[in-house]
Amino acid sequence: MLVFPANVKASLKLLQLLDDPDFHLDTAAQIVITEPVIAARVVAIGNSAIFARRSSRVENVRTAVNLLGLNILRSLVAAIVVRQVCTAIASPALRAKTELLWQHSAHVAALAFVLARHV
Repeated sequence: MLVFPANVKASLKLLQLLDDPDFHLDTAAQIVITEPVIAARVVAIGNSAIFARRSSRVENVRTAVNLLGLNILRSLVAAIVVRQVCTAIASPALRAKTELLWQHSAHVAALAFVLARHV
């Protein structure tokens, strides 16, 4: 299996920038273009069934970022960073524990989202 690592430092910087309420989608697209792993995922998700428009196909990062928006981009970048950190762990036992922690965190986040919608 061929793995292309994302630049974790650049991805964390992008996450910080995405938290700024004045951050613009065009600036986000310019930064995403510099990270091939994130750029590929953004375009792939932009072409997924949930986002794809019937008449057009997403062929560039700028269009994909505009289609997904900052919230989904933030979640995607965070997931890529966490996945990259987890795969860098050499110990199989520690890797298994981090995978369980990731699954638990995703489950708790989903529950919190559902509860917040109802409350």
